Order: sequence, then structure tokens, then C-alpha cells
Amino acid sequence: MASEKQASTPFVTLTSGSGNSEGRSHASDGTVFGTLPENFDVPEGLVPVAVIRDAGLANEFGLAVLAMGQTYWAFTSESGVILCVDVASAEVVGRELVAYDRVRRPRECTVQALIELPVSWSGPVIYGVILVTFFLLQMGAEGSALTQSGRTDAQAIYGAGEWWRCATALFLHADVAHLGANLVAGGGFALLLGRSFGTGATWLALLLCGALGNALTAALYFPEAHLSIGASTAVFAGLGLLTGSGAWFALRSQQYGFVLPKWTLPLLGGVALLGFLGVGSDSERIDVLAHLCGFLVGMGVGLAMGVAQGYLASNHRRLNLPLAGVALGLAAFAWIWAI
Repeated sequence: MASEKQASTPFVTLTSGSGNSEGRSHASDGTVFGTLPENFDVPEGLVPVAVIRDAGLANEFGLAVLAMGQTYWAFTSESGVILCVDVASAEVVGRELVAYDRVRRPRECTVQALIELPVSWSGPVIYGVILVTFFLLQMGAEGSALTQSGRTDAQAIYGAGEWWRCATALFLHADVAHLGANLVAGGGFALLLGRSFGTGATWLALLLCGALGNALTAALYFPEAHLSIGASTAVFAGLGLLTGSGAWFALRSQQYGFVLPKWTLPLLGGVALLGFLGVGSDSERIDVLAHLCGFLVGMGVGLAMGVAQGYLASNHRRLNLPLAGVALGLAAFAWIWAI
């Protein structure tokens, strides 16, 4: 009698822990069949619908049965907990438990794991030396001319074609507090990005995204006059790079369930930090639009870099010097053109 019920009843054999099932086999109609212990005698009028090894998990599935408006009986054996229901509801309950099991189990991630690189301090140190050097030059006798030649100027960029200003403005600062904030924030973001993409790719991305952010800001102001200096556009581009790449890393390992999608967490975190650092101040000296433009450009590039993370990280030793050289070369070319 027991073997006859077993042959026609949907079963699900579950284990606790990772959520993967052991000994699970799928029938052609999508139901899952398990194996009852040989010495288990099915009570008359009942049909087993699930064999669950973990007692806590058995209680969870029992609650699922109750939520269907059905009654179940639980029996303990050496194979675990056997859930049984009456004959009339066995087929419906069995299929619902199979469906519930599929919903509660996260989708298996088949993508390559994120590659993490060692922390490299060389980039932040060089970054600090360069910014401090330019600040000292600004404090010198020719500082005013240096600032006028290198600052972002919407009318000069789009009216006179002085595109170098989009990059050179990133190296100039108004005072020590302005410099210090960008040194700390920029260096910190660069360290985090370097662990995923390598030093060379990180600094080239920061320079290009910062320059593109300045170009976008100037375009939004033009033909009105707009002047600005500071590495903060690149700093907020770094925040955007972290946000965009983080969203991609979370998206590609997405697990479905009754929770907020993982990719929204870095996105919301980035937007919140952007508001805290770059929008919440009422100081007229803060270029909020430049911060926002840098963040948006960085987020778009961050998504692309997230897609290429495996290649960039795997080849970082070969790419670091060439990409860092390109970044320094572009910066030097911009300043030569400006001076």
C-alpha cells in the first residue's frame, strides 16, 4: 500500500544549509519525488508529501501547508521529518510545496567570482604629491595666472575650444580645506577601486570621468559664465564608479526572493553619500552641479568597468603601468596646452 502511494505522489527531499537539495530528482511534469524510508508505514488515509531532514525546515513547510488551508501530520524517522496530508489534498499540497521550495531557494550564481587585488598605496601617494605641488604653485607669484589658465570656464571651453580646462581644473584648489577634503576622499575612493580594477585603470578612469564631468557641467551652463576649480568632480566620479560597478557586481549575482534587489543597495548608498557630501551644503562655493555630473559620468563608466572587471583584474600587472602612463600623459598634455 505504501509503495503504491509513493509512486504517484509528489515528494521533495530537502536538507538544511545551502538550500540545495540532496537526492532530488525531477519528473517530466516538474514535480519532485523523494524516497520514503523502507520501514515507514504510511498511516491509513494519509499520503506523505515531503521528506525533510531538518526539523526547523520541516516546520517552515508545515506552515506553508497550513497557509493553504490544509492540515498535515508530521512523523519523525531516521531520514528526517515526513509530512503527510489526507489523500484528497495530497496532489495539490505536493505541487504547492514543490513550487514553494523553488521560490524560497535562491538562484544559483554561475558567474565568475569577483577578483580582489591587494591594496596599493602608490596611486594615492602620487595623487597627493601632484595635488600638493600644484597647490604650492598656486600659492606662488604666478599662482593667479596658473589658476586662470587651468580653471573650468564654460565660455572658454565651448566658445573658444579650450578643452584642456576640463582636465587641468582638477589639479587646482581654492584653499587648504578644499585640498585636504579632495585628498582624503579621492585617495580613499581610489584605494577601493584599485582593489577591483588595478591602479592604472582606476586613475585613468578617475581622470577621464572627472574631465567628462567638467565638460558636461560647462555644457549645462553655457553660454552663461561659469568658473570652477578642484578635484571634487573626479572625486564624485570615483563615488559614481564605485556605485556603478557595485550595482553591476550585485546584479550579476542577483538572487530572487521577497527582498529588495541587491543591485539597489550600492545605488542607494551612492546617491545618499552624494547628497551628504555634495548637495547638502548651503555653501555658495560648492559646485553641486559638477559633483552631480561627475557622479553620473562615473556611474555609467563604472557599469562598463564592472562588466570588464575580470579582464582588468586578471591583467592588472600588465596594464597598470601603461594605463597609468596614459593618465599622466593626458594630464601633462593638457597642462602643456594650457601654459
